[in-house]
Amino acid sequence: MKKILCCAAAAVTMLFSGCAADITGGKPELDRTFSAEASIAIGGETVAGTLSRSGDNCWSLEVTAPYTLEGLTVAYNNGETTFSMLGFECTADFSDSAVSALKLLAEAYESAADNAGGFENGTLEYTNENGAFTVTLDEKGMPAAINAGGVTVRLSALTENTVQKSESDELILLE
Repeated sequence: MKKILCCAAAAVTMLFSGCAADITGGKPELDRTFSAEASIAIGGETVAGTLSRSGDNCWSLEVTAPYTLEGLTVAYNNGETTFSMLGFECTADFSDSAVSALKLLAEAYESAADNAGGFENGTLEYTNENGAFTVTLDEKGMPAAINAGGVTVRLSALTENTVQKSESDELILLE
């Protein structure tokens, strides 16, 4: 009887003390929109802000720290990076040797989305036209870290964006 109880206890212990679920049992769904608090390490400096993906090749970063960059918005849309702050706007990525950090991160994630079958244990190491990169997913299959071209972003407080559809296109005028 003691052996049966001991075996049952061992079976229950093994059942409930396994490793975290493998999020890559299938191909992870990376074609989603999201916003997250981001901590970006680049060239020995750290920049904080809100990183958002609103569609394929459509990204934005609203910088909150350091104070001198607070209010800067960096947008990457279909291969072009723009910077805007205090009503002024300029573009980047004007040559192959001038690539913005946001472009590196966005293109790494988009390449990972295109090659989602290559994830192992929540991580994909791959190479695109900008060089080697790594994308790491959390236990829910959402991006947790992206490392590309010497730029590393850690994401937290991630929320998946949902597009709200209107019920109708009627316009009602009130007098």
